[in-house]
Amino acid sequence: MQSFLKLFVLLFLVSGCAVVPTTRDYYRPIVGEGQVEVASIVCGYQRTKYDGIEQTLDSRSVRVFPKVAENGNVEVSVEIAGPDSRAVPIAIQLYDDKGQILGKSEQPHLKVQFQYDGGLYRSYYVASFPIATSDQLTDIEILIKDKDNKVLVFKFERTVLADVFFASINC
Repeated sequence: MQSFLKLFVLLFLVSGCAVVPTTRDYYRPIVGEGQVEVASIVCGYQRTKYDGIEQTLDSRSVRVFPKVAENGNVEVSVEIAGPDSRAVPIAIQLYDDKGQILGKSEQPHLKVQFQYDGGLYRSYYVASFPIATSDQLTDIEILIKDKDNKVLVFKFERTVLADVFFASINC
């Protein structure tokens, strides 16, 4: 048995991979018309890999990823990709399943902006909403509004699922 354990540890160190059974508490995308599920990271969760929604607005791609932060707040990350290098002013609004507004961020924090291969520019925004009852918050609706008041609606359902997390030095 001890030689098997040594062999396992040696294979783990050589391969640089780890497989960890876990449970994930996350907001599962509810995909609407013109939307697709997207993953926030390449490696990682398997069953709950798709934790965001992407939709096109004019010549831009908008991706939204909500999560429950460690402090209990609902944190919304938004990635906007397009041919223009200017940051796009947006507003983020968070609603519960009854249509009541839970929070509004008129100027979300622009985390980073850079040019990506293929000539696309990507801007990453983050807004945090202090929600006292985030544990009981099951369905959320996120509205992204641009400077021209065009609105995109993204819906998510809070879900807890057993999953497997793959970690690797190659990711």
